[in-house]
Parts: sequence; structure tokens; C-alpha cells
Amino acid sequence: MNITVSEALRLKNDLAKTIQTITYEAHRAPLGITKEDDEVISDESDNKKFADVVSRLQKALGFSEELNSKIALFNRENKVDDKVRSMQNNKLLLSIFETALNKTKATKTTKFENLGNGSRKSIKIEYVPAITSTEVKSKISHFKTIYRTFQNEVEVLNQGKVELSFSYQDLESLMISE
Repeated sequence: MNITVSEALRLKNDLAKTIQTITYEAHRAPLGITKEDDEVISDESDNKKFADVVSRLQKALGFSEELNSKIALFNRENKVDDKVRSMQNNKLLLSIFETALNKTKATKTTKFENLGNGSRKSIKIEYVPAITSTEVKSKISHFKTIYRTFQNEVEVLNQGKVELSFSYQDLESLMISE
């Protein structure tokens, strides 16, 4: 099956849910039959359930290994990890400057301090920012542009294709016990 990387990433999430469901079944599957006074009280098919569940789990895990390997190879070949890391670094810098924007306004206030003998002292406080709001806004714009550029590059790359040896039907068939 030939699918886009974006689709493969969605399939990866679906496959993880499938593995979780089958794993739960494996923990609950009987390993044999139950007898009371030599009379079988469990379903004869219970004898095969554990082996069936483990077989489906092994198949799902194989699909998972293949899918993750193909995505990792695609990411390595296209340097997607580097682009995502750069994108996240720029996002962090963007948030730093967005937070700093509030600190670019000069302020003057007065606070009063009690001297303890019934008198107060007036203290003038002045805050003078070291960077202007124009400079900060320029940095915000710069980092937004870089972030969007990397984001677009990754989105375009995720439209690339990977080839898998299994299909959606193969994955869906794992959810059906035999």
C-alpha cells in the first residue's frame, strides 16, 4: 500500500489503539478449558483464544515496526526531524518575545515606605526598558515567518509517499477474532 506520510502518521495512531486493544484481549484470554467434576464448563473455542490473540498481536506489532521504520527512514532522508526541531526552537523564541512585549513600556510609579516612627518616605520607581516595542514586534514577526516556513516545509514533505506491505484491511482484520 502506498500512502502519504501524513496518512501514515494517522495510521500509526490507529495501529497503536489496535495494539492496545489486542493487548487487553491477550491479558484476558483463557489459556485452556475449565472442567468441573470432569465436565467441561468453558467453551471449547476458549482453548484456542490465547494463541489467536497472541498471533494477532504479533502481526500488529510487526505492522507497527514496519510503519515506524518507514516513517523514520523518510524523516531521516528528508531531514524532517531537523526541520521540526528548528520549527520548535523558533516557536520558543517567538513565545519569549511575545511575553517580553508587555515589558517594553516605560512606567513611573511611587511607593511609600513606613519608617517606623509614624512617618513615611516616598520612593519614586521608574522602569526604562532596554528594548523597544518596535524591536520586539520586529523579532516576533521574524520568528513567526521562520516558524511558518518550517511548518509549510514539513507539511509539504508529509505529502510524500511511503510504501507499506500491508493494507487498511489487514489492520482491520486484526480486530476480528477468529
